[in-house]
Amino acid sequence: MKTFKYLRPLALLVLFACGGEEETPTEPIEDDFNPSEAAIVLKEGSFVDVVHKVSGSAKIYSSNGTRTLVLDPFSTENGPDLYVYLTNDAKATKFVSLGKLKSTTGKQSYEIEEAVVLDDFSYVIIWCQDFSVNFGHAELK
Repeated sequence: MKTFKYLRPLALLVLFACGGEEETPTEPIEDDFNPSEAAIVLKEGSFVDVVHKVSGSAKIYSSNGTRTLVLDPFSTENGPDLYVYLTNDAKATKFVSLGKLKSTTGKQSYEIEEAVVLDDFSYVIIWCQDFSVNFGHAELK
């Protein structure tokens, strides 16, 4: 039974990870990104829960040489230090940060730098940097 004494603290860490004081804004936002008629959807996917509840869709648009990730509709449980990552796997082994999550709910967009090779990344992850926790992810196809 000695092996179980280490599971309780680990379970508590997982349950309360990212439950700190500096949480992400919760006010619903409505980003003004509207793809032009010439915009092309390069990749898209739907969010699934990993450690916390995350729902909605992710689409990467290309328009006039600019690539933009759009989360719409989107919702996640709250936590501090939440970021949006493009990753090569669900564990964020190799990733590019697109910035802090703007809100836990609502339409939001993130520009993807020109140097990022999209073929190297097949997931969008909502990642808590404080605790290295994957809240949820969308596999991009």
